[in-house]
Amino acid sequence: TSDEAEGYEDFQLKFAGYPNPLGIFQSDMSLSPRLMEIAKDPEKVEELRTTLWHALQCQSASYIGKLIGWFTACHYRMLFHDVYSQFPLLHVTGAAGAGKTSMLKLFANLHYYNAEPKMITPSSTIFAVKEAVAASASIPLIIDEYKPHEMRPGMHDLYKLMFRDAYNCREVSRGGGSRESSDFKVLQVAQLAAPICFVAEAAESEPAVMERVVLLTLVKPSILQEQIYFKHFDAARSKRQYLGVLGAFLAKSMVNKYSSQSLREEFDPIYTQ
Repeated sequence: TSDEAEGYEDFQLKFAGYPNPLGIFQSDMSLSPRLMEIAKDPEKVEELRTTLWHALQCQSASYIGKLIGWFTACHYRMLFHDVYSQFPLLHVTGAAGAGKTSMLKLFANLHYYNAEPKMITPSSTIFAVKEAVAASASIPLIIDEYKPHEMRPGMHDLYKLMFRDAYNCREVSRGGGSRESSDFKVLQVAQLAAPICFVAEAAESEPAVMERVVLLTLVKPSILQEQIYFKHFDAARSKRQYLGVLGAFLAKSMVNKYSSQSLREEFDPIYTQ
């Protein structure tokens, strides 16, 4: 609402790239219009409302609920780590052609405005993947086409270890120097802070990993229902920038008024239940 939007002192979000100024995720969320500006234009308010409505209708309620819940919670990822020392990964499964990746790219716009959401595949080296996981504290990293049976020997184990470490936001060390030093004795420390979503056709078989994920299985609907879903999805995708506006508002409101204590007071009853 306009009253709620005006209740926060305005300030600019400044993008700070890590490990280099350009960053790896290159989110442009800070360039989105303020929600307060949108709230003053009835036409844009209606566009925002219809975009959200279409987004909520483009899959079953149980699927959309988990998807929005996880992507929204990513904004509070470091507070979850501070209070509970853990944050679940999102594991999306489903048959080929079910629309897993498209749905994720749509709702990932809660962390982007016009930019393309960051997605990688396991064909990347484990060093590159860990570099990306260490380059964000709230913007999720989406690992697409996660197929353990196609990975080279040993790679699957490395991914499982990384998933378990990312759940607890652990620091990992590696040798061989860094950008500032070529000395092989130097240890480079990185914190696996980014929320991780990995997409596969079949669920991961490792119990230690599955205990740390929100499992989201996309079942391909009937042809008629699929056409209805796609109509809503296409309408939401055409105005996806409005999700970026809401994402920027979430980030600003969290910085302005939220704290670890606020999270505990609000989330403890849910966590207990």
